[in-house]
Amino acid sequence: MKGKIANINELRDQSRVPDGDYVLESMNIKEIVDKYPDKIVDVIDRKKDVVIIMDTCRIVFKKVRSK
Repeated sequence: MKGKIANINELRDQSRVPDGDYVLESMNIKEIVDKYPDKIVDVIDRKKDVVIIMDTCRIVFKKVRSK
């Protein structure tokens, strides 16, 4: 039983980790929608970004103006 308790505590510690920031050079919403159509729950277009809500995660695409 002690091993299971340690695993539960590890999961609790991991849940406190903040969302990660990852920068990809090339990725677009169409690629994700085409590859995982059954995983998409919703797509929200906000002023500063677009959020894809999937069944297990959220992906935020920040809108960047080209220079």
